[in-house]
Amino acid sequence: MIDLEALHPLFVIFHILGVAFGAGAGFVADVLFFSSIKKREFTEEKVKTIGLVSKMVWLGIAIILVSGILLVLSEPGILQSAKFWAKMTVVGILIINGAIFHFRHYPSLLKNYGKFFSSAEEFLKVSGGLFLSGALSAPSWITALTLGVLRRLPYSYWFYIGIYGAVILGGVVFSLTLRRYLSSQLPSTPTLKAGNSALGGALK
Repeated sequence: MIDLEALHPLFVIFHILGVAFGAGAGFVADVLFFSSIKKREFTEEKVKTIGLVSKMVWLGIAIILVSGILLVLSEPGILQSAKFWAKMTVVGILIINGAIFHFRHYPSLLKNYGKFFSSAEEFLKVSGGLFLSGALSAPSWITALTLGVLRRLPYSYWFYIGIYGAVILGGVVFSLTLRRYLSSQLPSTPTLKAGNSALGGALK
C-alpha cells in the first residue's frame, strides 16, 4: 500500500512545478502576443509558436490538477485551507480563459496571420477579446504562483479573492489602455482617405 501521506512533500513540489511551468509558458505566450500587437501583424511563425506554447500552458494546468488531487488525498485537511480554494478558483479561471483562447481566439489568429492592421478601426475590431484574455492570463498566473509558494496564512477565502480581483482589474485597465494607445497610433480608415484623395484629384 502506497503511503500517500509520506509522499505529500513530493506532491507539493510537483504542484509548485506545475504552476511554475504553466506560468512560464503563459508569460511567453503573452510576450509573443503583445510583441505581435506592437508590430500590428501576426506572422505565421509567431501564431504557430503561440499555439505550441498554449499547449504547454495546458500541460501545466494538467500537472496542477493532478498534483492538487494527490495533495488532497495525502492530506485531506487541505480542503479546509482558504488559500487552497482561492488558488483552485484562480486555476478554474485560467482554464476558462484558456478554453476561450483555444477555441475562439486562436482559430481567428490562424485565419488572419500575416495580416497587417493598417487602420485603428480594424485593429480595435479584432483585438478586444485578445487583450482581455491577455489581461486575465498574466495576473492569474502570478496569483496562482504566489499562492502556491506561500505558506498557510490566517486569511479568509474572500480576502485572497479580493486581492486577486484587484490585480485583475488593474490588468484589464492596463490592457485596455494599451489597446487604446496602440490604436491611436494608427490612421483612421486609410482606404477611405485614399479614396477621398483620388476623388479630389479627379475633381481637379
